[in-house]
Amino acid sequence: MFGGLIASVVALGLAPGSAVSATGSNLLSNGSFEPSLKGWGHYQSRLSRVPDGIVGHRAAKVSFTTGTGSYSIYTTPRPVPGRARSARKGRVPSVKVGDLLAARGFVRSSVPGRQLCLQIREARSASVIKTAETCLAGTAAWQRFLPTRLTVQKSGDAVDLLVYQRSPAVGDTFEVDGVTLAKQPPLPPPPPPSPSDPKILSAGDIASCASSGDESTAAILQLNPNLPILTAGDNVYEKGTTSEFGSCFEPSWGPFKGRIHPTPGEHEYFSPGAAGYYAYFGAAAGDPAKGYYSFDIGAWHVVALNTNCRAAGGCDVGSPEEQWLRADLATHQTRCVLAYGAVPRFSSGTTHGSDLGVRAFWQALYDYDADIVLAGHEHLYERFAPQTARGVADPERGIREFVVGTGGRGHYPFGAPVANSEVRDNTTFGLLKMTLHANSYDWQFLPEAGKTFADVGSGTCH
Repeated sequence: MFGGLIASVVALGLAPGSAVSATGSNLLSNGSFEPSLKGWGHYQSRLSRVPDGIVGHRAAKVSFTTGTGSYSIYTTPRPVPGRARSARKGRVPSVKVGDLLAARGFVRSSVPGRQLCLQIREARSASVIKTAETCLAGTAAWQRFLPTRLTVQKSGDAVDLLVYQRSPAVGDTFEVDGVTLAKQPPLPPPPPPSPSDPKILSAGDIASCASSGDESTAAILQLNPNLPILTAGDNVYEKGTTSEFGSCFEPSWGPFKGRIHPTPGEHEYFSPGAAGYYAYFGAAAGDPAKGYYSFDIGAWHVVALNTNCRAAGGCDVGSPEEQWLRADLATHQTRCVLAYGAVPRFSSGTTHGSDLGVRAFWQALYDYDADIVLAGHEHLYERFAPQTARGVADPERGIREFVVGTGGRGHYPFGAPVANSEVRDNTTFGLLKMTLHANSYDWQFLPEAGKTFADVGSGTCH
């Protein structure tokens, strides 16, 4: 059922049966399942030991039995049992506030494309108070999770971990091996920001012959020479034709074309194959059959997404773009990552609103510790607190989204604020200006002349 074992071992740089070390002492007594399944429990599943483990001769096989939502293998009893239980049982492992824990492990799936996650949980008494997880799309070959990191909230709390699969079906199984949980040394303080660090400008929903808003935002571009410009879709209205680019985009934003790193929106694809868009921007738009690409700005890795799912061949788990995104992020292991494209995962706007269609992209970005996503589509400005792909606030590893559909086309209404929305405005055209430091970032909304709306702040990379 699982092919390519030897090839996957070689690709991971391991000899079959070799040990995997963790930074610090491994808090798990049986993460390789060599002697038994002792120390592990199961939820909506059954466990068995199977041959051909990647770090030893055995691995744990987790087989879905019945239920909904997910099935899992988890540590029991907890490897860090908590203050009260430690005192009662005389156990040594304990954590204190600020400790950094990291979990690693290997996994492979009987059904490629299933989402598998490695999660650390911090608990107080019977309540889970914090979680951190890393997910990947399963394959038949062994894969190693990126480190899952959790910073302890309170001394004496309990800690455990689990590996689970979402949305199981009858017959689903996955295998786990080489699981470690260890304390890590604290991260070094980041270097101080430099005034010479690179800056970028961004907005989407830009030019129309029926609006003068793009002339207002073009004036802001003129005042900020030489800065790269990241466009978040719908560069020109109404159908992204060659004529519209020439008559409506070129007079205002055209003089800055050499600085633009574009992404397409739905209006570009109102012309078959977004032909006008790719003809106008040329090589800067990437492969016309894809519309997505990546590049670096200073110490940052930047990913341009095509959120027109049908045109790009899908946006779901296992789609060509999602697989490319994960491979690209795995190749570019920079401290700071920014992604941008037309469609926002989250929005309080009522014209389009939040879009589940890009959740797989968000999950990949979250799994690889991306920091920022810029989007348009809704003709308004909205900033969100860092959150997961499912909309759960996560100040440590969450992605901060900016919806910057303020390029000039028009304004859309807001509904009730959705979770984690922090700042909103739908009265002002303008651009988002970001300074990309080596380990942090600053943002500033630049309003059109005569308007006073402002949003300024800073954040730290993961």
